[in-house]
Amino acid sequence: MESQIMQRRSCKNSFGKPRHIGVIGWEALSSGFERMQMEPEEFLAHWDCGYKELAKICGISKSAVKRWFMRTKNRRRPTEAQKTRLAVAHQILLRQPLI
Repeated sequence: MESQIMQRRSCKNSFGKPRHIGVIGWEALSSGFERMQMEPEEFLAHWDCGYKELAKICGISKSAVKRWFMRTKNRRRPTEAQKTRLAVAHQILLRQPLI
């Protein structure tokens, strides 16, 4: 079984037969997503944008973003998926020439 996994991992795919992700692949993806997260405060420290832009990046409403920054018991925190989107957006923006 292990030799089959190693064989699949070393196999190069040039858009031929799709490769199976397997257990090792899912574990790598899971740990990669966990490491690739950014808090909204950190994102704002790097980029000059507002709630509207954060909402667009995360695919949520502006009012949902406002709740992240509330100082009351109604405060909400961003989900892991939203923090991952912020981290991905940050990496994309770092690689783009900004005008």
